[in-house]
Amino acid sequence: MYALDLDAPEVGWRAIAPFPGPARDSAACAVAGGRLYIASGLGKVTPDDQVARVLQDVYQYDPQRDAWFKLDTGTPVGCLGASAFAIDDNRIGFVGGVNTEIFDRFMRAAATVDPEQEPESGQRILNEFMSMPPEDHKWNAKLWVYSIAENAWSELGDNPYLPNTGAACVAVENGVFLINGEIKPGLRTPQVKRITFQNGMAVWSEENPIPPLVGHPIQDGLAGAYAGRVNGVLLVAGGANFHGSRAVAATGEWYAHRGLQKVWNREVYAKRDGVWHVAGRLPMGLAYGASFEIPEGLLLVGGEDQQQKARTDVHLLTWDDVSGKATCTRLRHSDFRQGQRLGQPICKEI
Repeated sequence: MYALDLDAPEVGWRAIAPFPGPARDSAACAVAGGRLYIASGLGKVTPDDQVARVLQDVYQYDPQRDAWFKLDTGTPVGCLGASAFAIDDNRIGFVGGVNTEIFDRFMRAAATVDPEQEPESGQRILNEFMSMPPEDHKWNAKLWVYSIAENAWSELGDNPYLPNTGAACVAVENGVFLINGEIKPGLRTPQVKRITFQNGMAVWSEENPIPPLVGHPIQDGLAGAYAGRVNGVLLVAGGANFHGSRAVAATGEWYAHRGLQKVWNREVYAKRDGVWHVAGRLPMGLAYGASFEIPEGLLLVGGEDQQQKARTDVHLLTWDDVSGKATCTRLRHSDFRQGQRLGQPICKEI
């Protein structure tokens, strides 16, 4: 676990109290009441476990004490890949996430096969799982709410759309945007949904989708994109997908990404006056990193590139309202040490 002091960025990133639970992928994360909450994810309960599974534990990090606490609760459903967000200082909402039973059964089956000795069996297991339509994966279609003070879970209605994993989640007034994500393993959606909280109820609506790229008939959607608001403008950057997968799915072939190359995208989309447009590009294709709204812009931390290499890069997205363009600046630790302030152009790459 690392922290960057925005009042003294020249100090650079420093290690803080490490996460005490099992290592995991795609956990649901949210900040509420000044504390960080980590729930679920994919991992091994003990290092000796042969197969990773969907975890359902919940942890709290208190930055004032630089201390972690395992909470005496568990997620009511699998929240691997779910989107989590603060409804208020005492409540965290969870939407999406895989079905624990179905996903764990696939992981166990895949682990029983030696891919070198039994390639046909391994491929058969993969084909059966990937060929299931979205509805058969039975991902979480409810909005679950964790009440911190009560240490209790409750439902706040159903998701009227296909549930997601890997959606970008951006807090807005009285609610959140859920941007794209997967509707089944390997198949994304360009859909943009909004949840508004009114009189104790969750109201769902659909916003304009992310537009297709030039030369592409349809938008294949993004998983693991960076997103946030800069000067009131909603930006979405990077994200990974399989170009052409939605066209294949439209024919009824649900293993839609079979044979397609996974793409880590560079485009930066901006939503201005309700309309999306491509407003810039990242210096490289990136996905699965972290996004932070800060006064200077949108901070993009880490992620994975086209070679599936984990990156330590930190970028800053800024917005020019006159030109309608986003600029990506790569921030370097060496420049921090020389006293550069966050937000100054150090190495512009557009």
